[in-house]
Amino acid sequence: QEDSASQTGGPAGERIVIDTIDQVDGLERLIAICVGLDAPMDGELMHHARCQLYRGITRAQMIAIVVNEAIPNGWLGFLGHVRMSDG
Repeated sequence: QEDSASQTGGPAGERIVIDTIDQVDGLERLIAICVGLDAPMDGELMHHARCQLYRGITRAQMIAIVVNEAIPNGWLGFLGHVRMSDG
């Protein structure tokens, strides 16, 4: 079957894969975008969220991007206070 990208004149083999963490164990990609993997650090999901976040970030060979909503007391909550400097 012909690749859909080659049908539109684009480079063959380029595609975006959207899947769950459980489906990409053992697979790595150049870029990984991790969405909704944070949870409060004091709840029953604390260890599961930390594991999911680690697994998502380590799928990336070059760039890992974490997209998340602001969750009070979440693993990524400290990022709301991080400021870049021109240094």
